[in-house]
Amino acid sequence: MTDQRYTITQEQVDEARKLLALGYTKADISRVTGMSRYQVYYWTNEEARERIREKNAKRKHDPGDKERIAVMDAKRKENWKNIPNSKLAHQISSAIAENRVDRKTVQGIEIEEAKALRDSGALKIPNAKIK
Repeated sequence: MTDQRYTITQEQVDEARKLLALGYTKADISRVTGMSRYQVYYWTNEEARERIREKNAKRKHDPGDKERIAVMDAKRKENWKNIPNSKLAHQISSAIAENRVDRKTVQGIEIEEAKALRDSGALKIPNAKIK
């Protein structure tokens, strides 16, 4: 089973919006485009999509949540052990996001070269939600 969040194309969204403008129901649009009714609702209703985005943006965790931090650290270290490129990808992303100092290198790689390496997809970590 695939994660449906990653399978919607721009063509499906454009077709859903066109069909809605022609008066089709969301259920009909869902059958025609292959999207779920919820996905049709989300992608054809700008107001609703904005409300959903605002709601999701409020999903924050307390900065001092030590239990959550420990779980995330353990998961990250497990990934580093099982997927060799994941640690380098993490280090590059951290160096790029660093704003206290102007980083010139990451693990001996020039920062611009490291950015290109990260952006090339060579260090891409598999998404466990997608099979």
